[in-house]
Amino acid sequence: MKLLATQFPDDEMYIIDMWPIAPPMFTILNPEAATQVTQKLNLPKNRFAGEMVAPITGPKMLLNMNGEEWKKWR
Repeated sequence: MKLLATQFPDDEMYIIDMWPIAPPMFTILNPEAATQVTQKLNLPKNRFAGEMVAPITGPKMLLNMNGEEWKKWR
């Protein structure tokens, strides 16, 4: 992510497609846009992020919660 940000300093959002290793990821480097997506709109999280850390954190974590459940624990 840091390499993308330094190579393309004028861009604040990227779609990173690492097929066939992982599903596409939408990366946001703009704080206002990140607030919109994660807090105001509370868009669904990518299940892949939660699956990556589940062996360490357990099955329930903020990375894989959505909607009201996410709001409650956040």
